[in-house]
Amino acid sequence: MEPYIYINSPKFIGNGVAVPEQFYKIIMDVKTNNAISFLIPAHDKNTGDNLSDYIVSIDDIEASTGMDFFSTLEDSLEDAIESHKEQSLWKIRDNQ
Repeated sequence: MEPYIYINSPKFIGNGVAVPEQFYKIIMDVKTNNAISFLIPAHDKNTGDNLSDYIVSIDDIEASTGMDFFSTLEDSLEDAIESHKEQSLWKIRDNQ
């Protein structure tokens, strides 16, 4: 599983290196079954945006990638984790 997404045909640089349009990261605390996920544009220059601006649900990432994360979990637990989009359970230090 690659942590990047090509929405359209990728752009290529250098020696045929494909540049993705977005990167994603999914983090899950297996002790509490809490998860947080991010979808970050690859073209974004260091604009000082807050990391919390890129929080999405895991369902959003699944829709973009066509992948099914946490498919081995019981369906009701998987649905609850993947549909949730909440940062309050995670310590995220944004730019001030």
